[in-house]
Amino acid sequence: MSELAILMANGVHILGADRRKHPPATRARHRAIQQSKTVLPGDFGIGDKFGETKGQEFKPGCFADTPAPMSHFVRIKNGAVIQVQGRRPSGLAQ
Repeated sequence: MSELAILMANGVHILGADRRKHPPATRARHRAIQQSKTVLPGDFGIGDKFGETKGQEFKPGCFADTPAPMSHFVRIKNGAVIQVQGRRPSGLAQ
């Protein structure tokens, strides 16, 4: 599931909020743009090292800001819905 709400657009950039349902997983990610994340239901972990005990855990209602550029690991234990807020170039799918 992914739902995108465009809050503002000027033809060059969009400011949007994107809600995504994620299954349990641990994977490497790279962000070229700054993003803010809010955990809705579920558990979400983020860190710069791979492993169950590495990084910071975020519970429902928590807010995380990921600056750009950033390479990191994402860990989702039991599935989660994450809302990602941020500004991105028009046409950039993610």
